[in-house]
Amino acid sequence: MMREALAQAKKARLQILDTMEKTLSESRTAISAYAPRLFKLRIPQDKIRDLIGPGGKKIRSIIEATGVKIDVLEDGTVHIFSTSGAGGDAALQMVRDVTASAEIGKTYLGKVVRLAEFGAFVELFPGTDGLLHISEISEHRIRDVRDELKLGDQVLVKVLSIEGNKVRLSRKALIREAAKSSKKPRLAAEATRARLAAKAAAAIPAPTSNLSALALQRLCKGGPWLALLFCHTQNKRPPFKLGASCPSMS
Repeated sequence: MMREALAQAKKARLQILDTMEKTLSESRTAISAYAPRLFKLRIPQDKIRDLIGPGGKKIRSIIEATGVKIDVLEDGTVHIFSTSGAGGDAALQMVRDVTASAEIGKTYLGKVVRLAEFGAFVELFPGTDGLLHISEISEHRIRDVRDELKLGDQVLVKVLSIEGNKVRLSRKALIREAAKSSKKPRLAAEATRARLAAKAAAAIPAPTSNLSALALQRLCKGGPWLALLFCHTQNKRPPFKLGASCPSMS
């Protein structure tokens, strides 16, 4: 009886596994958008008050806007519980924006929030602004900041230095970096052309009044372009047209 019961259990188990295999043959690569989620991150302890806000105003606004539940521990650990992927992702980004800190050397897409005679104040993320001095806006001299920037403009800036709560930004540094990057392909192409010219000059024989068949055959070994270059330097008409193959080597 025991042997029969075990055989029946095995048959039932294999049948269940076959049904599961037909329904879902492999694990999903992505979680369903409607599946509950739990996010965990750690923020600096001095940023906890920024996340909570006066009287809890800031954290309540995040909860109301995204429909999530947020727990903040004393060591800076933040748990975000969400019933959907969209709400959890939105809340996670909002928490990161509120608790983010500028880092020297990094590039940010900021928003111009105030203009002054000496420069513009750019908001890197909520609660963190930096000064973009008029001398750091562009490579050329600027008389008026408003000639280059307007309130609400989105601008890429690089953090040059941080002194206490003062963040110094630069747009000119990014313009220079972009210019250097654009020059690299051109310099590489010029170097390639120089190498090809040197190769051609070394392969071309001394000037002669007649272009012998043997000389042409030797030139053709280097490619039709080399034979054409030789004919051009000797003021000779090439024995074949550009785009055609070299004369037979036989």
